Amino acid sequence: MKKSTVLPLLAATLLLATCRHKEPLPEGIMDTAEMADFMTEVYLFEGYYAITNNHNYDTVSPEVLRAYDDMLAKRGLSRAEADSNLKYYTEHPDLFAKVNDAVLRRLETETKSSPVTEKPEGVEIKIFN
Repeated sequence: MKKSTVLPLLAATLLLATCRHKEPLPEGIMDTAEMADFMTEVYLFEGYYAITNNHNYDTVSPEVLRAYDDMLAKRGLSRAEADSNLKYYTEHPDLFAKVNDAVLRRLETETKSSPVTEKPEGVEIKIFN
């Protein structure tokens, strides 16, 4: 084969490999941006909770459960739907990696602008009042 035809064939093969069909998300599953927003809020809350409770995870107070329920309600999710989303993403590590990368970038930005010991912005829950 001529060198002039090898390069275009190689480029076409690489292009087809990178443009493979992506499966659509099942109904009720948040896209990666929505999941990253949700997980960022959860991680900020959990960090705040850990700091303010001396990392005591022996018991989960009713206030903490309400806080999770508030985060879910804000997105119109039940606990079962949130579990389904988390299960879906853990079963699709390539997508979960994208979510975690986005969360990391957001947390780095958040912690540079305000310490984690402050109430996470947008979290309206009673234990912070």
